[in-house]
Amino acid sequence: MLVETTIENAKFGWYQIYTLLVVWGSLFADGGEMLCISLISKEMGTSFKWKNQSEVSHYVGILGSLTFFGFLLGSLYGGKLIDIFGRRNPFILFNLTTFVFGMASSFSPTVWYLALCRFFTGMGVGGSIPCATAVLAEICPNKERRVVILTKTIGFVLGEILLGFEAQYILPTFKDPDRAWRTLLIVASLPAFVALLLSIFFLDESPRFLEINIARGEEELVRMEKKHDPTSDSELTLQRKRIASQRHHLVDVLSRMWNQNKNAHK
Repeated sequence: MLVETTIENAKFGWYQIYTLLVVWGSLFADGGEMLCISLISKEMGTSFKWKNQSEVSHYVGILGSLTFFGFLLGSLYGGKLIDIFGRRNPFILFNLTTFVFGMASSFSPTVWYLALCRFFTGMGVGGSIPCATAVLAEICPNKERRVVILTKTIGFVLGEILLGFEAQYILPTFKDPDRAWRTLLIVASLPAFVALLLSIFFLDESPRFLEINIARGEEELVRMEKKHDPTSDSELTLQRKRIASQRHHLVDVLSRMWNQNKNAHK
């Protein structure tokens, strides 16, 4: 209740806006990564010496299917991870995954190595989306929550649009098709690196998750105290310290939200 009341009283302001921009950065990267393979099929066909259009379609279909299969698994497991580890750390992990395997795709010596990289890139993209949704849903007042969550998809579309323009310039620039598609994959992976940095330095843990975690910790502490054993004093002390640390973190996040939003409304 403390979190809900504070968010409603702080109203919508700069805190939610810069968190939305961080989320946009991630979805911007996701949009480009999901589009890029379809843009470089011709250049890959020449590079990997695929014999005809049928073979090109065959391998591009495999790459696309594996990417979206990774996306599916990332979405499923991303939702579970954010309930266990919070919103911030899984979001950072999935952005890191998208960047590392997106960049690794550009150095693929074989199509199967590329397929493996695209699978894990898809996992990174798929996992980041439930994280982004949860982050925004849990920091916005009720009135603005629905609009903000819908607005987050703009980042994905902008990423696709920009990569399309970049492909228009990059692919004809290189006479060597091998260099052309690898360069585009490098360019496509860079927004994920920016999103990774933004999420590390500017994204707070969800205050609602912290509140729930504190409540769980307090319940566990009560159970431990009922089973009190002199040998478990160190465990009780450690549990109390965990709860105190999470409370301090929660107060810090809510104070930052309150101060930024109230200054914006002055």
